[in-house]
Amino acid sequence: MTKDNWQWFSGTNDEYFTNGPFGTREEAIGALDGYGGHIIEAERYPITFSARRLIDDQYFDCEDYFSGEYSEPARYGNEEFVAAADAELQAALDAWLAKWSVSFIQPEMFCRQRNAEYIPADDEDAES
Repeated sequence: MTKDNWQWFSGTNDEYFTNGPFGTREEAIGALDGYGGHIIEAERYPITFSARRLIDDQYFDCEDYFSGEYSEPARYGNEEFVAAADAELQAALDAWLAKWSVSFIQPEMFCRQRNAEYIPADDEDAES
């Protein structure tokens, strides 16, 4: 991950946060609508696409293009050229994803988390 992307989430339990992402802790608490629940500050796993996997899955594994009985597909050229071509494709995929990532469903799993907290319901505060 190239930069921190901490966001706030909230939910009725500490295993599945149904509200968020939010920019602030207060917004996450507000989404609980006074019922209480759990909040957390977290980063979700980033969406990524792999040039290597694209080449392997779409090029080498395509049985319509190669006869697996007589030969195996191979990348031609020296290793530097192959690595440079892969890096160029990866950069293009990264730029495309940066531009269009809003069109994908975001992962639900957190890769990092901090500041987990239970927020009591509004009437629980009054009882204390």
